[in-house]
Amino acid sequence: MRHVALVLLLFVASCGGDEPAALPACMLRAGEEVNGDFATFEKGDEGRGYVTYNDGLVLGVPRRPLRIVSTAPGITETVAHLDGLKHLVGVTPYCNHPEGVEDIAQVTVMPINVEAILALEPDLVIADRTLHRSSVDALRRRFEGRLLLLETSRSLAHYKRSVAMLTMVLHDDPVALTTSSNRPIDRGRRLVGKIGLVRELIAGRLRRETYADPHKPLPRVLIVSQWEPLYVEGPDTLMGDLVRMCGCVNVACDLDHPSNTFNEELVLVRKPDVILHREASVPERLRKRWASVPAFQQGRVASVAGDAFSRGGPRLVDALRVLHDALAGERPMSALGDVK
Repeated sequence: MRHVALVLLLFVASCGGDEPAALPACMLRAGEEVNGDFATFEKGDEGRGYVTYNDGLVLGVPRRPLRIVSTAPGITETVAHLDGLKHLVGVTPYCNHPEGVEDIAQVTVMPINVEAILALEPDLVIADRTLHRSSVDALRRRFEGRLLLLETSRSLAHYKRSVAMLTMVLHDDPVALTTSSNRPIDRGRRLVGKIGLVRELIAGRLRRETYADPHKPLPRVLIVSQWEPLYVEGPDTLMGDLVRMCGCVNVACDLDHPSNTFNEELVLVRKPDVILHREASVPERLRKRWASVPAFQQGRVASVAGDAFSRGGPRLVDALRVLHDALAGERPMSALGDVK
C-alpha cells in the first residue's frame, strides 16, 4: 500500500499537482550554517599536543613532526601549503598537486595499508575522519601518539578548523601574524582568514538579496557523482555545503547517507535548476528523459570534475568563488569546468 501511495504521489507531482507536498522540507528553506568546530587543540609538555574531539576521543600528537604520511589528497595539498612538503614521506596514489608530490612514496588508502605506512616510520599520520571512518580503529591501534584525524571532506567550516589545527601541529610558534611575513604559520593563519572572509562576503550578499526579494524561490541544485546508476551527493558533503553557502538547496538533501543512489523519477519531480556532475557528459538516455527539467531547458548543466571541488584543500576557496558566480549568473556555467 505504501508503494502505491508513493507512485501516486510522484505521478501527481510530475503532472503539475500540488508540488510542495511532494518535496522534502529541507528543499523549502535555506540550509543552516554548518558548525565546523569538531575538535580543539591544546599544547602539552615536551613537544606534544592533544586533540579532543566532540565525541570525547582524545589523541596525542607530536608538535613539529619531521616525517609525515598523508592519506588524502586535500590533506597533502594543505600540508604542502604550510611548507610541509619536505616532511612528507608518504602520500596517496591520487595526490597530484603541488609539483614535487609525485616523487614521494605512495601508500594504498582504499582501504588504508597500515603495514605500508609503518614501513615509512612516520612521526605523524594524518587521516580524514569521515573518508577513512572504517580505518580509524586500526590506525589508532598502530599509531597511538602519532595520529591526527581531520575533517576536510564535510564542509568548508570543517576544513577551516582543520587548517587551524594542522598549522598549530606543524608550526608551534607563538609569534603573532604579520601581514608581510611569509612564514609557514602565517600562511596557515592567512588561509583560515581567507576562508572566513569569503564565507562572510557570500553570506552578506545573500542577506541583501533576500532582503530585496524575500519571496524569491531558492535555486535547486542536483549534484551527480555517477550517472549509471544514478548516484548523487546529499547532506554532510563538501560539495553540498558549497551549494548551500551559495544560497541554493540540494534536491537530494533528504538522503539518509552523504552520498547514495537516487531515483531518476525524482529528478523530474524535484526539477533542479542546475545539475552539477563529476563524470563526463550526460548520457543521451538521461538527457532525453530529463528534457523537461529546468537545468536542461536553461542550459545549466556543468562539470565540477576538477580536483579543487572534490578535495578539501587550499584551492577550495577559489573554487567556491567561481561556483558562486556561476550559480548567480555572473559567469557562464562552463567556467566551472576550467577550475582544476
